[in-house]
Amino acid sequence: MTIQKLTTTNAFLAIDLPGSPSSAGVVRAAPKVLQGGAIAMARTATYTFAVRELKVGGMSAGISAEPDERDATIAAFVAEVAPRVEAGELVIDAAKGVPADALADLDAHDPRSPLHREQVDGRSLDEHLLGLGAVVAAEAAFGSLDGRRAAVEAGPAAASVTAALAARGLTDVVDDLSADVDIVFCGSRQAMIDGAAAETLAAKVLVPTGAHALSAKGLAVLHRRGIVALPDFVTTAGPTFAGWPGSATTVEAVIADAEATIAAIIAEANAHEEGPVLAACYRAEAFLSTWQETLPFGRPLA
Repeated sequence: MTIQKLTTTNAFLAIDLPGSPSSAGVVRAAPKVLQGGAIAMARTATYTFAVRELKVGGMSAGISAEPDERDATIAAFVAEVAPRVEAGELVIDAAKGVPADALADLDAHDPRSPLHREQVDGRSLDEHLLGLGAVVAAEAAFGSLDGRRAAVEAGPAAASVTAALAARGLTDVVDDLSADVDIVFCGSRQAMIDGAAAETLAAKVLVPTGAHALSAKGLAVLHRRGIVALPDFVTTAGPTFAGWPGSATTVEAVIADAEATIAAIIAEANAHEEGPVLAACYRAEAFLSTWQETLPFGRPLA
């Protein structure tokens, strides 16, 4: 992991695999963006690509700017990273604090499939697949969602997760994470399921909808309580199928591939004696070892 500070503005890039031919992730803006959070998001992205066996590294960028300076600071960031985006070295999406249209100048050089900009039921394919991937992962953990009850955190992924649940016939959904439910979907904040929060969950399965939602202590508590925690770098992998679709050439084929792949990975990991999080880590690390001399230090847990 390297931190690269920009020269023209108060911003940085966290690049997880500096030797990777391409690094992909998000950029966030706030009065002060901490490097620790960016490092965590970059690591999760690395494991997401690895579990899909893609030679792409994770990255995350931070722009620190007060509200009245935000637009100018973002513009300076875009201008400085543009040559690296054009060269295929960086793939950057807007996240919290960065309007999507602020990165419009980078779109022409985006190496991803144009399919990721397609619309599905009023949402981008990326957003649709985020919710669908999380729901497919939950379904694979249970075997079926019939008769289940879910709690969905009222965060950025809530609409797409709820829509994907409804499409599978699960409409008994609440937003209280401590409610008596079968599944909890959450992930708007890093480490939101820490040891204390893990003690309050009444669910059977935890499905992260954002990077680093689960802490190492939280995982240990959930394991002790017999609650299955799924790996965030798999449950949030859906959007990568839109940008890196492999042989799929249509939206329908991308969706089918995402469903099948995520379900298979979770089913395999869920059967592992050490639990699905570590099992999926082993899978990602096995692929990373085929093209990295050393594995990145530290797994994607807060």
